[in-house]
Amino acid sequence: MRILVVYVICVAIGQAVSVGIGLLLDHYSPSLALTAFILIYFAMYWVAWRIALAIVDRPSGAAAAT
Repeated sequence: MRILVVYVICVAIGQAVSVGIGLLLDHYSPSLALTAFILIYFAMYWVAWRIALAIVDRPSGAAAAT
């Protein structure tokens, strides 16, 4: 359950970043903004999963010391 919560948080942050990048690029070129947004939007699902795995599978400080 913990990994899903971490994943949803990572996806929400990542999608906010992708929207921000899309909006920033929209001033220069709408087609470039759309292309970049779509690429980042779909890549963020994979990136968020990898980040969630890294966070959840990280050994705790007490377990690593023993």
